[in-house]
Amino acid sequence: MRTAKVFVSGNSQAVRIPMELHLDCDEVYIYKDEASGDLILSKRPSDWSGLLAVLDQADIPQDFLNERPNFPLTKKGIL
Repeated sequence: MRTAKVFVSGNSQAVRIPMELHLDCDEVYIYKDEASGDLILSKRPSDWSGLLAVLDQADIPQDFLNERPNFPLTKKGIL
């Protein structure tokens, strides 16, 4: 396992990614696992076919979310 340098860039914290782990994109999703504190970076998918394939195979009931409350919306979101 490699280590990476953490530093401050402006008002943000940054990580210097080693060359062999460079990403071929300009933007990534970032997620923090609250249980472990791990940060996870992932590339934006080029399309949604992978997600749709997983959903097709999932055992999701046909009536999923059919009986959900309809909250009134305002310009700022849900009341």
